[in-house]
Amino acid sequence: MGYAKYFEDIQSVINGNSFEDEYFGLIKEVKTVSSPSKDKKAISADDFKFKEPRCMPVILLLDTSKSMANNGKIQALNEATAEMLSAFAQTSDNDSVIKVSIITFGKEARQVFPLITANEAVKKFTNLDAHGGTFMGAALDFAKLNLIERKDVITSRDYRPTIILVSDGMPGDNWKQSVNAFSSSGRSSKCNRLAMGIGVEKGTTPFTVLSQFTGNDSLVFSGKDAKEIKSFFRYVTMTTIKKTVQTKASQNRDEIKEIIEEDDLVF
Repeated sequence: MGYAKYFEDIQSVINGNSFEDEYFGLIKEVKTVSSPSKDKKAISADDFKFKEPRCMPVILLLDTSKSMANNGKIQALNEATAEMLSAFAQTSDNDSVIKVSIITFGKEARQVFPLITANEAVKKFTNLDAHGGTFMGAALDFAKLNLIERKDVITSRDYRPTIILVSDGMPGDNWKQSVNAFSSSGRSSKCNRLAMGIGVEKGTTPFTVLSQFTGNDSLVFSGKDAKEIKSFFRYVTMTTIKKTVQTKASQNRDEIKEIIEEDDLVF
């Protein structure tokens, strides 16, 4: 199922119980899969070609400009981020690990922490403050040059990185060149790119900016207010860890090999 279908689903269930049930059910499933039953032999590292855990990179590009301080937006963003990191941390084991980096853009682009395991991220994350302008272009440049394009940071055997961009308005820097470079050239153009515009409606200039980043209108979620930030993050969390659940649950080596080959990011 493609991301276009994911976003069609989120629009229809965002305020219903079906999404919440699936989300918390998936978290429960992660815990179950992470602890093999005594009756079944756990998959050994010797069963895999690669000994090191396969990385699922997730990069969060978060707006911390002054306007995010209004209407509870920064508080909702902090809560949603902390919940996402906690859910990711529960999926890590010897087979695969989710790594996360957070880059904020307010008065400047700032890397909160580099690409580290979700377990480490949970310990390092502290609430973000909102102040300054909206230096989105600088954040995109930083992520592209210092994380995505570096093969020593994200290797060719890692899962295809997921880049999440969250903003509530227009960038204040030279964003056009940065967005174009990110979405059309190099390794960053091959990443899964999703965006959320808080209070940003389709047809507006801020929505167009986010659409240029993702490359498709259907990959931009337009949230009416701060309340929908957590729902969006939960949905992104769910779609990300599904791959991990599938990999852990499978006891068939050929099936695991198929999952790995399907998600390879060829550079």
